[in-house]
Amino acid sequence: MKKEALLLFFLLCFTTNFAQKSYEVKNENLTLTEEISGALDLLWTTTNNEYRYFVKTSDNNISELLNTKTDNGFQEEFKATLATLTEGSGVSVNNLKFTLFALAEFFKEYNAIVDATYSPENSKRKLHYNLGVFAGATNSPFVENPENSFAPTLGAELEVSENYDTSRHSGFLQLKQTFEADKLDYQTFEIALAYRFKFINGSKFNLYGNLKLATVNFSSSTEVYLNENSELITNHKSESSFDVPMIFGIGADFKVGEKGYITLGYNELFALFFDNQGNFPVNLNLGYKFKL
Repeated sequence: MKKEALLLFFLLCFTTNFAQKSYEVKNENLTLTEEISGALDLLWTTTNNEYRYFVKTSDNNISELLNTKTDNGFQEEFKATLATLTEGSGVSVNNLKFTLFALAEFFKEYNAIVDATYSPENSKRKLHYNLGVFAGATNSPFVENPENSFAPTLGAELEVSENYDTSRHSGFLQLKQTFEADKLDYQTFEIALAYRFKFINGSKFNLYGNLKLATVNFSSSTEVYLNENSELITNHKSESSFDVPMIFGIGADFKVGEKGYITLGYNELFALFFDNQGNFPVNLNLGYKFKL
């Protein structure tokens, strides 16, 4: 039950190329990301893992959009601020939610009304990409491995996110080769599609969980055994498979330089639809990734 509870918690976290500039807002120095640009600009940042939203007018005046929580609930001050700034446009704040997506749609609607040349296409989010390589060792916990042999691994992954410095969510495509071990004549080339959630999202250090959603494996193995006539039989087998294993792992990033990270991974801790073959899972890798 422990692994199912951990997986459930991980899945619940899955709920949902920005220009960043420094601004001074009420004597506070902030690095803000521009989400929407137009007659009104929508800016945002995170402080203590909480989103903060700001509106910038055409005269470069910046105000924070507030939604203060009291004993009586949320005060929704942001609605009054935006109603004043957009007065006469016909854009309603009545059902406006205090989320990045909802605010972005509101700003795009207003900008399109007041500026006939405005195109929401210019405000579409851009995806950020990281490319990484890694090497490590594994005892292939989901494969029969009587001697608990360790095999070397080598791989690469392409990670996609809205903004790796601020977003907790990302997806990645991983290619990994597991080689033969001394006492385990088994190797596989795997293509995996996976999801990543950052439990700790810091400026220098990230701690995250990985969920491998779908895999394609091209494997080969050799089985040696005695038949009923005491003859030594060698059976070479190659196969391919597609699975939805739900394999859970953890990892960490250590930022080095402007665009690089040292990565450490401990993968294949458990799987929802694969059985452990009896060995304590060990799948460690060390790597490096950089922003494209």
